[in-house]
Amino acid sequence: MFTSSLTIRHLFVGFNTKQLFIQSTCLVRYQSGANIARASKDVDQSQSNENEQELGAFQQFDISVQTQQRLQDRNVRYLFPVQSRSYNDIISGKDCIVQARTGTGKTLAFSLPIVERLQREISRERGRFPRCLVLEPTRELAKQVTNDFLSIKSRLLSISTLYGGKEYSKQELSLQRGSDVVVGTPGRIKDFLNQKKLNLQQCQIVVLDEVDRMLDMGFQHDVDYIIRSIPRSQMIVFSATIPLWLKKSVARYMSPTN
Repeated sequence: MFTSSLTIRHLFVGFNTKQLFIQSTCLVRYQSGANIARASKDVDQSQSNENEQELGAFQQFDISVQTQQRLQDRNVRYLFPVQSRSYNDIISGKDCIVQARTGTGKTLAFSLPIVERLQREISRERGRFPRCLVLEPTRELAKQVTNDFLSIKSRLLSISTLYGGKEYSKQELSLQRGSDVVVGTPGRIKDFLNQKKLNLQQCQIVVLDEVDRMLDMGFQHDVDYIIRSIPRSQMIVFSATIPLWLKKSVARYMSPTN
Protein backbone atom coordinates (compact mmCIF):
# COMPACT_ATOMS: atom_id res chain seq x y z
CA MET A 1 0.00 0.00 0.00
CA PHE A 2 1.36 3.39 -0.98
CA THR A 3 2.08 5.81 1.84
CA SER A 4 3.04 9.45 1.48
CA SER A 5 5.14 11.69 3.68
CA LEU A 6 1.87 12.75 5.31
CA THR A 7 1.50 9.29 6.91
CA ILE A 8 -2.19 9.11 6.06
CA ARG A 9 -2.48 5.36 5.70
CA HIS A 10 -4.07 4.93 9.12
CA LEU A 11 -7.04 7.06 8.05
CA PHE A 12 -8.44 4.30 5.89
CA VAL A 13 -8.06 1.40 8.31
CA GLY A 14 -11.46 -0.24 8.60
CA PHE A 15 -12.95 1.66 5.63
CA ASN A 16 -14.72 -0.63 3.16
CA THR A 17 -15.71 2.26 0.92
CA LYS A 18 -13.95 3.96 -1.94
CA GLN A 19 -12.93 7.19 -0.27
CA LEU A 20 -11.46 10.22 -1.97
CA PHE A 21 -8.51 11.82 -0.23
CA ILE A 22 -7.05 14.82 -1.99
CA GLN A 23 -4.21 17.12 -1.16
CA SER A 24 -4.35 20.19 -3.37
CA THR A 25 -1.10 19.84 -5.26
CA CYS A 26 0.27 19.32 -8.76
CA LEU A 27 0.33 15.58 -9.24
CA VAL A 28 -2.11 12.80 -8.43
CA ARG A 29 -1.19 9.25 -7.56
CA TYR A 30 -4.06 6.76 -7.46
CA GLN A 31 -4.59 3.54 -5.61
CA SER A 32 -7.61 1.37 -4.99
CA GLY A 33 -9.57 2.57 -2.00
CA ALA A 34 -8.26 6.13 -2.15
CA ASN A 35 -7.13 8.85 -4.50
CA ILE A 36 -4.03 10.52 -3.13
CA ALA A 37 -2.55 13.71 -4.53
CA ARG A 38 0.93 14.80 -3.61
CA ALA A 39 3.39 17.44 -4.76
CA SER A 40 6.44 16.68 -6.81
CA LYS A 41 9.31 19.17 -6.69
CA ASP A 42 10.66 17.73 -9.93
CA VAL A 43 7.81 19.09 -12.05
CA ASP A 44 8.60 22.20 -14.03
CA GLN A 45 6.21 24.94 -12.88
CA SER A 46 5.28 26.24 -16.33
CA GLN A 47 4.52 22.77 -17.62
CA SER A 48 2.57 22.09 -14.45
CA ASN A 49 0.42 25.17 -15.02
CA GLU A 50 -0.30 24.10 -18.60
CA ASN A 51 -1.29 20.65 -17.40
CA GLU A 52 -3.54 22.14 -14.74
CA GLN A 53 -5.34 24.28 -17.30
CA GLU A 54 -5.80 21.34 -19.65
CA LEU A 55 -7.05 19.01 -16.91
CA GLY A 56 -9.29 21.73 -15.49
CA ALA A 57 -10.85 22.87 -18.78
CA PHE A 58 -14.60 23.38 -18.36
CA GLN A 59 -15.43 21.07 -21.28
CA GLN A 60 -13.92 18.18 -19.33
CA PHE A 61 -16.74 18.38 -16.78
CA ASP A 62 -20.52 18.38 -16.57
CA ILE A 63 -20.86 22.14 -16.09
CA SER A 64 -23.78 24.02 -17.64
CA VAL A 65 -23.15 26.84 -20.10
CA GLN A 66 -24.85 29.28 -17.73
CA THR A 67 -22.57 28.31 -14.85
CA GLN A 68 -19.51 28.49 -17.08
CA GLN A 69 -20.45 32.07 -17.90
CA ARG A 70 -20.82 32.93 -14.21
CA LEU A 71 -17.40 31.42 -13.55
CA GLN A 72 -15.89 33.49 -16.34
CA ASP A 73 -17.54 36.58 -14.88
CA ARG A 74 -15.51 35.79 -11.75
CA ASN A 75 -12.42 35.49 -13.93
CA VAL A 76 -12.32 31.73 -13.39
CA ARG A 77 -11.11 30.21 -16.67
CA TYR A 78 -10.48 26.63 -15.59
CA LEU A 79 -10.77 24.46 -12.48
CA PHE A 80 -7.85 24.38 -10.05
CA PRO A 81 -6.42 20.95 -9.11
CA VAL A 82 -8.45 20.48 -5.93
CA GLN A 83 -11.58 21.37 -7.92
CA SER A 84 -10.90 19.22 -10.97
CA ARG A 85 -9.84 16.19 -8.93
CA SER A 86 -12.91 16.15 -6.72
CA TYR A 87 -15.60 17.43 -9.11
CA ASN A 88 -16.81 14.16 -10.62
CA ASP A 89 -16.92 12.35 -7.29
CA ILE A 90 -18.87 15.13 -5.59
CA ILE A 91 -21.41 15.71 -8.37
CA SER A 92 -22.03 11.96 -8.66
CA GLY A 93 -22.88 11.68 -4.97
CA LYS A 94 -19.82 9.91 -3.59
CA ASP A 95 -18.61 10.43 -0.03
CA CYS A 96 -15.36 12.38 -0.10
CA ILE A 97 -12.55 13.38 2.22
CA VAL A 98 -10.58 16.24 0.69
CA GLN A 99 -7.42 17.62 2.22
CA ALA A 100 -6.94 21.20 1.06
CA ARG A 101 -5.69 24.36 2.69
CA THR A 102 -7.26 27.80 2.50
CA GLY A 103 -6.31 29.58 -0.71
CA THR A 104 -6.34 26.49 -2.95
CA GLY A 105 -9.85 27.06 -4.30
CA LYS A 106 -11.47 24.59 -1.94
CA THR A 107 -14.77 26.47 -1.53
CA LEU A 108 -15.47 26.31 -5.25
CA ALA A 109 -14.42 22.65 -5.14
CA PHE A 110 -17.63 21.81 -3.30
CA SER A 111 -19.95 24.72 -4.14
CA LEU A 112 -19.64 24.27 -7.92
CA PRO A 113 -20.66 20.58 -8.18
CA ILE A 114 -23.34 21.07 -5.52
CA VAL A 115 -24.90 23.97 -7.45
CA GLU A 116 -24.81 21.99 -10.69
CA ARG A 117 -26.41 18.98 -9.02
CA LEU A 118 -29.17 20.91 -7.24
CA GLN A 119 -30.03 22.96 -10.32
CA ARG A 120 -31.10 19.78 -12.10
CA GLU A 121 -34.23 19.68 -9.95
CA ILE A 122 -35.45 23.07 -8.76
CA SER A 123 -38.51 23.67 -6.61
CA ARG A 124 -40.16 27.05 -6.05
CA GLU A 125 -42.31 25.77 -3.19
CA ARG A 126 -42.42 28.19 -0.28
CA GLY A 127 -41.03 26.70 2.92
CA ARG A 128 -39.22 23.89 1.13
CA PHE A 129 -36.63 22.12 3.26
CA PRO A 130 -32.92 22.41 2.41
CA ARG A 131 -31.25 19.73 0.33
CA CYS A 132 -27.72 20.70 1.31
CA LEU A 133 -26.11 21.71 4.61
CA VAL A 134 -22.67 23.32 4.79
CA LEU A 135 -21.09 23.63 8.24
CA GLU A 136 -18.40 26.27 8.80
CA PRO A 137 -16.39 26.93 12.00
CA THR A 138 -16.91 30.72 11.98
CA ARG A 139 -19.53 33.22 10.85
CA GLU A 140 -16.93 34.95 8.67
CA LEU A 141 -16.38 31.72 6.76
CA ALA A 142 -20.13 31.09 6.60
CA LYS A 143 -20.65 34.49 4.98
CA GLN A 144 -17.73 33.97 2.62
CA VAL A 145 -18.98 30.56 1.49
CA THR A 146 -22.48 31.94 1.03
CA ASN A 147 -21.09 34.61 -1.28
CA ASP A 148 -19.31 31.95 -3.32
CA PHE A 149 -22.58 30.05 -3.75
CA LEU A 150 -24.40 33.25 -4.70
CA SER A 151 -21.82 34.10 -7.36
CA ILE A 152 -22.38 30.89 -9.36
CA LYS A 153 -25.95 29.77 -8.64
CA SER A 154 -29.02 30.43 -10.75
CA ARG A 155 -31.59 32.85 -9.33
CA LEU A 156 -33.93 29.90 -8.70
CA LEU A 157 -31.68 28.38 -6.02
CA SER A 158 -32.10 29.83 -2.53
CA ILE A 159 -29.33 30.08 0.08
CA SER A 160 -29.85 30.66 3.82
CA THR A 161 -27.01 31.60 6.15
CA LEU A 162 -27.31 30.85 9.87
CA TYR A 163 -24.72 32.09 12.36
CA GLY A 164 -24.50 33.74 15.75
CA GLY A 165 -24.43 37.47 16.28
CA LYS A 166 -27.38 38.08 13.99
CA GLU A 167 -31.10 38.23 14.77
CA TYR A 168 -32.86 34.88 14.81
CA SER A 169 -35.97 36.41 13.22
CA LYS A 170 -34.28 37.36 9.95
CA GLN A 171 -32.63 33.98 9.62
CA GLU A 172 -35.87 32.21 10.49
CA LEU A 173 -37.71 34.21 7.83
CA SER A 174 -35.20 33.04 5.24
CA LEU A 175 -35.95 29.42 6.15
CA GLN A 176 -39.70 30.02 6.08
CA ARG A 177 -39.43 31.26 2.51
CA GLY A 178 -37.69 28.04 1.54
CA SER A 179 -34.01 27.17 1.14
CA ASP A 180 -32.09 24.79 -1.09
CA VAL A 181 -28.77 25.27 0.70
CA VAL A 182 -28.15 26.20 4.33
CA VAL A 183 -24.70 27.46 5.29
CA GLY A 184 -24.02 27.99 8.96
CA THR A 185 -22.03 27.52 12.13
CA PRO A 186 -22.62 24.43 14.31
CA GLY A 187 -23.94 26.34 17.33
CA ARG A 188 -26.60 28.29 15.43
CA ILE A 189 -27.62 25.27 13.34
CA LYS A 190 -28.07 23.24 16.52
CA ASP A 191 -30.18 26.02 18.06
CA PHE A 192 -32.51 26.08 15.06
CA LEU A 193 -32.84 22.29 15.16
CA ASN A 194 -33.68 22.32 18.87
CA GLN A 195 -36.30 25.02 18.29
CA LYS A 196 -37.84 22.96 15.44
CA LYS A 197 -37.24 25.87 13.07
CA LEU A 198 -34.89 23.93 10.80
CA ASN A 199 -35.85 20.63 9.19
CA LEU A 200 -33.05 18.57 7.65
CA GLN A 201 -35.07 15.49 6.77
CA GLN A 202 -34.71 16.18 3.04
CA CYS A 203 -31.01 17.01 3.23
CA GLN A 204 -29.10 15.08 0.56
CA ILE A 205 -25.63 16.59 0.93
CA VAL A 206 -23.62 17.50 4.03
CA VAL A 207 -20.38 19.48 3.79
CA LEU A 208 -18.08 19.70 6.81
CA ASP A 209 -15.64 22.46 5.91
CA GLU A 210 -12.42 23.08 7.86
CA VAL A 211 -13.13 20.21 10.23
CA ASP A 212 -9.81 20.60 12.02
CA ARG A 213 -10.76 24.15 13.02
CA MET A 214 -14.17 22.96 14.22
CA LEU A 215 -12.41 20.50 16.49
CA ASP A 216 -10.04 23.14 17.82
CA MET A 217 -13.01 25.40 18.58
CA GLY A 218 -14.85 22.69 20.51
CA PHE A 219 -17.66 21.95 18.04
CA GLN A 220 -17.28 18.17 17.99
CA HIS A 221 -20.44 17.41 19.98
CA ASP A 222 -22.52 19.98 18.09
CA VAL A 223 -21.47 18.50 14.76
CA ASP A 224 -22.22 14.97 15.97
CA TYR A 225 -25.66 16.13 17.13
CA ILE A 226 -26.42 17.78 13.79
CA ILE A 227 -25.32 14.80 11.70
CA ARG A 228 -27.46 12.45 13.79
CA SER A 229 -30.51 14.56 12.91
CA ILE A 230 -30.03 14.01 9.17
CA PRO A 231 -31.03 10.90 7.20
CA ARG A 232 -28.30 9.17 5.23
CA SER A 233 -26.73 11.86 3.01
CA GLN A 234 -23.66 12.33 0.87
CA MET A 235 -20.83 13.35 3.20
CA ILE A 236 -18.18 15.76 1.93
CA VAL A 237 -15.33 16.62 4.31
CA PHE A 238 -12.72 19.33 3.78
CA SER A 239 -9.80 19.72 6.15
CA ALA A 240 -6.28 21.10 6.11
CA THR A 241 -5.27 18.26 8.44
CA ILE A 242 -6.78 14.92 9.45
CA PRO A 243 -7.40 14.97 13.21
CA LEU A 244 -8.28 11.90 15.27
CA TRP A 245 -11.89 13.06 15.62
CA LEU A 246 -12.24 13.15 11.84
CA LYS A 247 -11.06 9.56 11.54
CA LYS A 248 -13.43 8.34 14.24
CA SER A 249 -16.49 10.43 13.45
CA VAL A 250 -16.54 10.39 9.67
CA ALA A 251 -16.27 6.60 9.59
CA ARG A 252 -19.65 6.44 11.36
CA TYR A 253 -21.38 8.68 8.85
CA MET A 254 -19.94 7.57 5.53
CA SER A 255 -21.66 4.79 3.66
CA PRO A 256 -19.74 1.48 3.39
CA THR A 257 -20.98 1.19 -0.22
CA ASN A 258 -20.65 4.79 -1.45
